[in-house]
Amino acid sequence: MQANDSDEVEAFLRSWNGVAATLIDRHLTVSGSSQLGEALFPNLRRGVNLAREVFLGVIPGQERQCAEQMSGQVVAALHASLATHDEDEEFRRIVGELSAMSRDFATAWAAERVEFRSNGVVRSTHPFAGELSLRYQLLELASGRDTVLIVWQGADAASETALTQLALDG
Repeated sequence: MQANDSDEVEAFLRSWNGVAATLIDRHLTVSGSSQLGEALFPNLRRGVNLAREVFLGVIPGQERQCAEQMSGQVVAALHASLATHDEDEEFRRIVGELSAMSRDFATAWAAERVEFRSNGVVRSTHPFAGELSLRYQLLELASGRDTVLIVWQGADAASETALTQLALDG
């Protein structure tokens, strides 16, 4: 994504009050988030790679539950990206680093392919919002820039209420 395009998308995302969304590129690197997206996943800021964060970091807050549930889909997303795009230096760097530093990633990368799903539900514990059941949907943008928007919402009434409160507190 060109810098100007990225700034425009960031401004657009910032205008989405009450919507949790994160924009990622083909390498799964965050290029923007809505305010609620940042509040929901504080570690997923612009420039952070989702695959690195899932396998080497801690999302959200200080817990691993959501990351562990997302790990299979993150590997599937990297495989899907590789199938769609030519391998490049950044892709090799991410896969190499994760293979060397995470036994879980190396095992998942070498294992039988998990079906990539563009939607699903994960459980998470947020430091302020508490236990959440989150539904996600991946949306490819028509910009031709190889970007995907991840939109999050509560999968049950309690999680929707907690997200609404998180948006108000943010």
